[in-house]
Amino acid sequence: MSSYIELSEHYTNKKTLDRIIEIFNGGGLVIYPTDSVYAMGCLSNRIEAIGKLGLIKNKKIEKADLSFLFSDIKQLTDYIGVISNIQHRAIRRNSPGPITFILESKNKLPRPFTKRKTIGARIPDHPFLLELIRSLDAPILTASLHDEDHIVTYTTDPNEIFQIWDADPRVDLFINGGYGNNIPSTVVDLTKEPFEIIRQGLGEFL
Repeated sequence: MSSYIELSEHYTNKKTLDRIIEIFNGGGLVIYPTDSVYAMGCLSNRIEAIGKLGLIKNKKIEKADLSFLFSDIKQLTDYIGVISNIQHRAIRRNSPGPITFILESKNKLPRPFTKRKTIGARIPDHPFLLELIRSLDAPILTASLHDEDHIVTYTTDPNEIFQIWDADPRVDLFINGGYGNNIPSTVVDLTKEPFEIIRQGLGEFL
């Protein structure tokens, strides 16, 4: 059975935050709310947790559809290559928010991502997540939580999500942050000129 935490309205409970940090730092795999859909992730420098995420995605982890969650642009630029002024302005205009940017990566990426040429990067507009990421020693490696249903792509009810994943021994913690959205983030490729919207989702790219 996964551990279960329900967030308070203002996410100010230090004891709760410390418990979540402890699980992430210990290599835990966590389901959590975002400013778009619910997601599953782990610290991007915890190899064992990354392996569990790869098993769930059923893909080689270096090829899986994953993104990195950052607390701000400063942290993001530590993990990507040199960006132009136009790229930097686009990130600033659209962050924080439900926009995932495709950017050239940097050699600082942890294993097993060192050979990746690009990464997905996002700064979420979610008070709890931003506070959490600031308290961790690495970005969160994240994947949207797809539903197996052929009609419903993303489940919004946290109680339903918990029932689905509670019995999975690979999931260490479920964070109930209330009802989520059923539309994922917009994905924009900033490595191309002009910039290309790969997926139109919740966010409007400005």
